[in-house]
Amino acid sequence: MNRLGKTSWGGALKALVAVAAVTVPSLAACGGDGATGGSSSGTTTGADGGSSSSSSSSSSSGGSSSSSSSSGSSGTTDAGTDSAAPATCTDGSKNGSESDVDCGGSCTTKCADAKKCSAAADCQSGVCDPTAKTCTPAACSDTVKNGSETDVDCGGSCTTKCADTKKCSAPADCESGVCDATAKTCTAPACNDTVKNGSEADVDCGGTCTTKCALGKACKVGADCDKAACDGTTKTCVVAKSCNEIKTQNAGAASGVYTIDPDGAGGADPFQAYCDMTNDGGGWTLAIKANGDQTTFAFSAALWTDNTLLATDKPDLDKNEAKLQSFNNLAFTNVRVTLDDGVNAVKSLVIPQASTSLYDLFTGAYAETTLGRDAWKATLTDASLQPYCNREGFNSDPAGGGWPKVRIGIVSNQENDCGSPDSWLGVGSNGAAPCGPGPARYVGNMAGCTPDNGDRSLTAFGYVWVR
Repeated sequence: MNRLGKTSWGGALKALVAVAAVTVPSLAACGGDGATGGSSSGTTTGADGGSSSSSSSSSSSGGSSSSSSSSGSSGTTDAGTDSAAPATCTDGSKNGSESDVDCGGSCTTKCADAKKCSAAADCQSGVCDPTAKTCTPAACSDTVKNGSETDVDCGGSCTTKCADTKKCSAPADCESGVCDATAKTCTAPACNDTVKNGSEADVDCGGTCTTKCALGKACKVGADCDKAACDGTTKTCVVAKSCNEIKTQNAGAASGVYTIDPDGAGGADPFQAYCDMTNDGGGWTLAIKANGDQTTFAFSAALWTDNTLLATDKPDLDKNEAKLQSFNNLAFTNVRVTLDDGVNAVKSLVIPQASTSLYDLFTGAYAETTLGRDAWKATLTDASLQPYCNREGFNSDPAGGGWPKVRIGIVSNQENDCGSPDSWLGVGSNGAAPCGPGPARYVGNMAGCTPDNGDRSLTAFGYVWVR
């Protein structure tokens, strides 16, 4: 090869090497042998006999390279712009576990009525309609404590009041009307809680309370009232018309002094009277108390036939003589005579007899009874009577004159007629027993001239009752 040819070939080779250095990646970048850092060199002999050299180096551990690289054709992307904001209970959206916008689920805010719900716990009312899956308004029959209720379905605006031990805010929440101020629970009714509750007819009286209701207080039955009657129309405690009215309304009424008013709203004032609520069926009003050793109630005494009263300040069952207001204005269908001889058992006799008053009865004519002499004799121990006549009843005066007579009782004779009686038994005699022993008695039993149990002069204290 000539000199020129050698020169031309050498120049071409040098040019090729230069191009390769620019366009071909380094061995280090391609993971070739130069990855650990190395160098390559070559010597080219020029056409003119001289030499030229070129070298390149690369390192994967931070060396420099004369080559250039490209990471992609479309540039780079910021990953942070694609992440969503976390759900909250105040973001104005229905998200997370919420059953409606910002309520229900894990939110502390409960959903209002008509909002969506998954369970009762999602709702302010505590009630989630199982079909519509919406919160239902509070009601007094939904078995949930909600709305204004103080306990489940009671108290607050509910018409149903809360039972004992249930929660309350005020007395009006409770059936008993009593809300314990400390425990805030309804308290059982008591007869000293200043509230009308339980069985009480009025505040702390009547019903099962031992305290009975005073006049003017409310009542349900007569037993609610304190020695009074319960008006069937007004249902208030009123003054009774008689002892029998009290007894009729209250079978358990005790004997004692009561206020009665036989004419009700009429012109006569109420008065005190002793009521026997136990003996002979009870309901008896005391009218007369008479001492057999005194002439106060002798047959001819004016007290039997006038309106004058005696010792009305002593109405009790004692041995103070008295003619009480009940004598003048209390109507009756039965009279009872009680004789107490102070020694033996006190005995009584019930006499069927009707009248508008004792005053009317004793100012009238003889009123016959038919109880029989044995019934009359049973009122006194050791009583004695003659076998005949036996004129019994009220105003018994069979022979007239000075012969035995009695206002309430029986008169007898040893002859088979009533012309000359010598024995009597009862209340209000003239003290006569012509052939009997003395002294004279005006209440009790006197007998002479062959009576069936021997001569007698027995005194007694007599009580006259009406019913």
